[in-house]
Amino acid sequence: MVEQTAQGHLATVRLQTPSRPPRGVVADLLFASSGIGAEIVGAAERIQIFPDVTVPVAQIGHLLALKVLARDDRRRPQDLVDIRTLLAIARDTDIAMARSAVELIEQRGFARGRDLRRLLEQELTA
Repeated sequence: MVEQTAQGHLATVRLQTPSRPPRGVVADLLFASSGIGAEIVGAAERIQIFPDVTVPVAQIGHLLALKVLARDDRRRPQDLVDIRTLLAIARDTDIAMARSAVELIEQRGFARGRDLRRLLEQELTA
């Protein structure tokens, strides 16, 4: 369980089997961690994963913003890999969405004391 202390909200819960070590599916539920959940859900694209089964999937721009927010090179090195992978396929509209999203995250007080716009721009010019 992880709390979004700046906002006083529960932000993440990990669900896993009680076995040691955990086996099977591990699911992390994220909520109230970015301040832009409604925008992410509202803009999600529906993707068919099985016949007659579609799921909403966050757009690349929103995923970029969330990865910039989550990035911690010491504890979570995969975030930087994910950011660069997303940037490799991002279109101009995705970059614009990411810029808008990090700005909203900052305005709503969910940036965790970090300058997300600067961090995103650093990756765009890397």
